[in-house]
Amino acid sequence: MDSMIFICEVIGTIAFSISGAFVGLRNRSDVFGVMVLGTVTATGGGMIRDVILGRIPPAAFVRPVYVFIALATALAVFCLAAWLEKAGRSLSDFDYKDILFYMDSIGLGIFAVVGVNTAVSVYGYGNGFLCVFCGMITGVGGGLLRDVMVCHQPDILTKDIYAVAAIIGGFTSLLLFRAGHPAGAIWLPAILIVIIRIIARHFGLNLPKVINFRED
Repeated sequence: MDSMIFICEVIGTIAFSISGAFVGLRNRSDVFGVMVLGTVTATGGGMIRDVILGRIPPAAFVRPVYVFIALATALAVFCLAAWLEKAGRSLSDFDYKDILFYMDSIGLGIFAVVGVNTAVSVYGYGNGFLCVFCGMITGVGGGLLRDVMVCHQPDILTKDIYAVAAIIGGFTSLLLFRAGHPAGAIWLPAILIVIIRIIARHFGLNLPKVINFRED
């Protein structure tokens, strides 16, 4: 089980780091900025979760392998962008929005269920709200910090079925953990979250909002 969680965390770290690096490139950050945004996106949610659970210092500092993976991934993305630029091309020649969407969705799915698993391992199944909330914040926390750092209104507050997908996946994961299916509680909800995101994007689904409100 521990090896499965580690593999999931590595995949999620790479996916979110790519997402953060793309945002850095889009905002014309230098190489350091791209690496910082990639690392914050990949590890920020887990740090917030660990603080909530009282795990001090957070796992990212106790096991910095995730930080190193995030840094290396973001640097690789920057180097690829720099190489393409020298070749007279750009990452924007590709549909980077699709790449950003899928990397965000994969990272969200994996980290949401990892967050539930972490809360379960610390406090058990008794406090379902805590477990699902930790799953949600692990999934969206890094992207939230990333958007704030580049002065962009976080997408989870304005568009896409994002945090809601994490909550649904986290609740499903908790139910499967309680039913005694730990392996299924990791993979199935993660896949469910990605599917929800894809369906929401395909059909243009968003939560209701008031668009005519204005200040006098």
